[in-house]
Amino acid sequence: MIARPSLLTGDRVALGQPERPLEKIFNVVSTVVGPLIPSNYRPIAASDVARALLTRVPGAEGRLVILSGEMQPQ
Repeated sequence: MIARPSLLTGDRVALGQPERPLEKIFNVVSTVVGPLIPSNYRPIAASDVARALLTRVPGAEGRLVILSGEMQPQ
């Protein structure tokens, strides 16, 4: 199985990762114009990716590619 999420959102500092200023700016902009961005390119929360994988992996057979739009919450 291959998961292809878009830009992951979440608290990077809590994970010991450096802050990324441009990601913060893009996240703010994407909240305003989000509906205009195709679902495969919208930022996605890491927890949504994890939830999608926990749902899909146990029953996966063969090669399966999950795009970011399929992992977005409804």
